[in-house]
Amino acid sequence: MLRPLLAQDFAAFSDVRQRCADWLIPWEPQALPGSPDPSIDQKSYLARLSARDRDRQLGTGYGFGLFVADAGTDEQRFAGEVNINSVQRGP
Repeated sequence: MLRPLLAQDFAAFSDVRQRCADWLIPWEPQALPGSPDPSIDQKSYLARLSARDRDRQLGTGYGFGLFVADAGTDEQRFAGEVNINSVQRGP
């Protein structure tokens, strides 16, 4: 399932991001020195969600959490994230 991340997803987001950091970091832009890490700083995570909401409202970007069903239950478990950024509209 794809859906925007929510404030209550922080713990799952943090867990996946920290466990997979060695694989994820080479694929991501470098963070500015001294900037908070949204995978460990909840306030930074919430600011990131606000930025994603603003992008979605403007139609310039869309961020989604990827959730998979746990075997034998109806529970959805956070597995990752996908973002579509820099959407340009017009001719």
